[in-house]
Amino acid sequence: SFFRSFFLFFLCVTMEQVEPPPCLQIWDEEMKPLLLRQMSLVVEVHIATAFVTLSAVVVNNTGRRQNCMLVLPMEETRTVTKAEVQIRQRIIETVVVSTEDAQKSTGKQKRISTRKIQASSAFAYLPNMFRLPVSNVKSNDEIQVFVTYFEPLLHSGGAYNLRVPVVIPECTSAESLPQMLSITCHLNSGTPHCRWGNASHPMRTIFQDGTRISLEADKSKPWKNTPFAINYSLTSAEILCNVLVEASPDPTAAASGLPEENNFTCFVMPPSSTEGAFGRNVVFLMDHSKSMEGEPLECAKRAVHAALLTLRHTDRFSILQFNHKVEAFSRELLPVNPQSLLSAQDYIQRIIASGQTNIALPLNMAVQMLKSTSKMASGCSRTGALPMVVLLTDGCVEDEREICRQAALATTGIRISTFGIGPFCNGFFLKMLAELGKGSALTALQCQSIFPQILQLVHLLEAPLLTDVSVSLEGSDGFSSTVELFPYPVPDLYAGGPLVVSGKYTGRHPASVTVRGRYSHGETFCQSVSPTTSRVIPVSKVFTKQRLDLLTARAWLDQSEAVKKQIVELSCRYNMPSAHTTFVAYETTEERRRAAVGNRGGGR
Repeated sequence: SFFRSFFLFFLCVTMEQVEPPPCLQIWDEEMKPLLLRQMSLVVEVHIATAFVTLSAVVVNNTGRRQNCMLVLPMEETRTVTKAEVQIRQRIIETVVVSTEDAQKSTGKQKRISTRKIQASSAFAYLPNMFRLPVSNVKSNDEIQVFVTYFEPLLHSGGAYNLRVPVVIPECTSAESLPQMLSITCHLNSGTPHCRWGNASHPMRTIFQDGTRISLEADKSKPWKNTPFAINYSLTSAEILCNVLVEASPDPTAAASGLPEENNFTCFVMPPSSTEGAFGRNVVFLMDHSKSMEGEPLECAKRAVHAALLTLRHTDRFSILQFNHKVEAFSRELLPVNPQSLLSAQDYIQRIIASGQTNIALPLNMAVQMLKSTSKMASGCSRTGALPMVVLLTDGCVEDEREICRQAALATTGIRISTFGIGPFCNGFFLKMLAELGKGSALTALQCQSIFPQILQLVHLLEAPLLTDVSVSLEGSDGFSSTVELFPYPVPDLYAGGPLVVSGKYTGRHPASVTVRGRYSHGETFCQSVSPTTSRVIPVSKVFTKQRLDLLTARAWLDQSEAVKKQIVELSCRYNMPSAHTTFVAYETTEERRRAAVGNRGGGR
């Protein structure tokens, strides 16, 4: 067995708030950081996803043996894919396995002892912190730490924004910081229209070609002891399409005994101007059930206030507050003017939390309101307005699958975007509902992230530029017509951020990829581009998380074992945790690791 003679353990899942560290650290049993000697940060940004590798050298300076904990501050959008700790000959590393395999192994393996740490609150589940127990660290032991994670980048202000926590408390002077920390950042935009700026540290260009820019922190200039931040923008006066395909089939497929597949990504970049954007008919659905009481409801109120300020004179709107009943601000969509906005803001302020949660009632009412506002034609009213529902909720309800099925039939042409608040909402349900409605889905697990995340959704939906978008691969000799797209149906293009569609196919590379859509004035957009290959951007890996999320939502809706199996294969192949796999760790040595790789024939 792969796990034989390895120590296996899992992180507990109880909830408690602990202040996250300012950077990657090793904590002792008293939750105090060991001495950090050196840290390295390497970032590979692939289009709209950042892959981050943090490495550090830490010393047990406590004067005694410790059972420690590796800790890393986390955002809700980050996904750790690998963690490794080396102490003398010992190696502790992580791997993703199916939940079923993990449960079978639990009873056979010896758990790593963490003594005081395991008994303390430090071993509780914390959404703002990744942790890995590291036991039996002797006094003066040097610990080498490696962690990799990825996250989709926030798009705001016309640029992608990256932020990595690398504040080093041990640095007491600006002169010592460059000696302890090295920073390298590679921007692989996939297009020559890339500009970077607003870096937190002095950066210098060490390499640049048409689609790749490599930067490193300049040690000859003074630094600030702050998180590393940088942004980059992709500018164009017109809608610009770009398609990347893998230079060769994914080698991990053959090693895993899975069928080879080709992967591609289609990147549709909005223009810098919002001229010609669709008007919007928007209905905001605000959950005010008892569980929303306090900060969740107040954040939701602030966010809808902010959303009202983004409405343009071409928009119409209303608000439905719901618990087990529904109350409408207006049963007709109102034009945007100072009087209607002031009345809406007053209405929102008077909402209080009470009752249970029923999502079907307000959703059905919103659909009927939008349908009665104007006759639908191919998803848009004849006035050129895009019908849209924005749902904010913290609850889960019994009839969620039925709601999705009814939405697929009744909401044709109506865009549905969802925002889940807190740990008890069903993310699968909200993701599936948004996918069926060609919308976006975001979730905030922590109170402090509710308002920023809702604000992100609000700005994303502010200016629709292209609707009824389709992506088709044009054939050539040896090209298969079987194509799977993620997400599907393809969402609309908004000025708030690029539209990214990934997919897979078999056979040779397509001769061209065609993107079609419709402008607000009714004319058709059509652009065909020839795919380009990239040996730098791992196309299959970049969009695996997107595929996993959508497949998980579909598996939940259809209760499909076949789709679950597909999720497990994909998750284990790319070492990305999912709802049906588990992130586990084991202890080994370099000799055992080489032997295990040899026994698996080079595969995992």
